[in-house]
Amino acid sequence: MKNLLIMSALVLGLYSLRTLIWDPVPDDSQGEYESTESTPVPVSVDAISSADEVLAFALTLEGTPYRSAGTSPESGFDCSGFIQYVFQNAIDYKLPRDSRSMALKGKKISMEEVEDGDLLFFTGSDASSGEIGHVGLAMVSEEKLFMIHTSTSRGVVLDEYDKISYYQERFIQARRLDI
Repeated sequence: MKNLLIMSALVLGLYSLRTLIWDPVPDDSQGEYESTESTPVPVSVDAISSADEVLAFALTLEGTPYRSAGTSPESGFDCSGFIQYVFQNAIDYKLPRDSRSMALKGKKISMEEVEDGDLLFFTGSDASSGEIGHVGLAMVSEEKLFMIHTSTSRGVVLDEYDKISYYQERFIQARRLDI
């Protein structure tokens, strides 16, 4: 029960933070916006999606160190260990342990269709191999794509996809899970 309460608080916090940062108050220079400061808008817990829960939980692990074959925050994560851990602990969704097997789950989608919580798959260090060797979690905001993933040098990080050419060159596919 305690974990559920903590998770709910994190999800609501992420939702509020995301709304504040990514959905800013409109410019009132033309007098079209009325302030709602004194009238808070309630957020229904039912409105929070599984993808939001996954993202909220994933963001709590930012900064966790990288570790080859790592599967926990205590020991560190590799890419698939991180994704598996997040989905299992955030929404009790079981994924295979390796990125190649994860890439067989859900529905293949185009990059234009990517939404919060979708998985992004890439080749590993050998870009010419064509084999999946890395997985990240998508987060979309103001038409920008971000990826929460593990980096061997930085651990669990949130990167803006357009600013990481290393992965753009290695992109293989995106998939949407039935969560």
